[in-house]
Amino acid sequence: MTSARRALRDFCSLVPPFPGALRPAAVLPAAVLPAALILAGLLSACTESHSPGDAGPSDVDGGMCTVEDCVLTSRACCGVCGAPTADDVIALRPGEVDAHRLDVCGPDSVACPACATQPNPFLVPVCADLGCAVRDLGRAGDPATACTTDAGCVIRSAACCECGGGAPYLALAVDHAADYAALVCPPGTACPECAPLPPADLEAYCDASSGPGVCRVRAR
Repeated sequence: MTSARRALRDFCSLVPPFPGALRPAAVLPAAVLPAALILAGLLSACTESHSPGDAGPSDVDGGMCTVEDCVLTSRACCGVCGAPTADDVIALRPGEVDAHRLDVCGPDSVACPACATQPNPFLVPVCADLGCAVRDLGRAGDPATACTTDAGCVIRSAACCECGGGAPYLALAVDHAADYAALVCPPGTACPECAPLPPADLEAYCDASSGPGVCRVRAR
């Protein structure tokens, strides 16, 4: 991260999210307008940094935080039925989750629809330049799951350690499968060595039905 981006991050950490954009030209005299415009630009950048986004690999700055500093939670008050997409979740620091739930649910208890939910192992929280963001490994073009043939994909437990990890499972590009642990394991985690044994009824394949190939999981 450049010193300028680090300085902006540090400035933004002191500024809470706020709605709308500042319009200093409408309320300030000309003598202080240049400084006000600079401040407004910084605050606008902070507004963007507080907003959730879909982080690609180039957005990730592993030196700023660890996997334990960001978590996924429902963007809306009630989670979706079935498996969520990247649009259904938001990545936050753990200390921000309660405030987010209060913001989207309100102070009163909410009766959410009773329905079956499923995990989406392709969604992982990452630390982007100015805060937490959602990375969708299943998005076309993400190197973690990019492929051209079925042989280029391997199935893996979504758990930090494959040994005894179990369901849910996801498929990763063979060349990037070893990088997955760095995304989901706390620093210093020592996983036991073993020969992973995914379920015999599941297999990894390269899905190129709608554009660039993406590694996915299907039943045999």
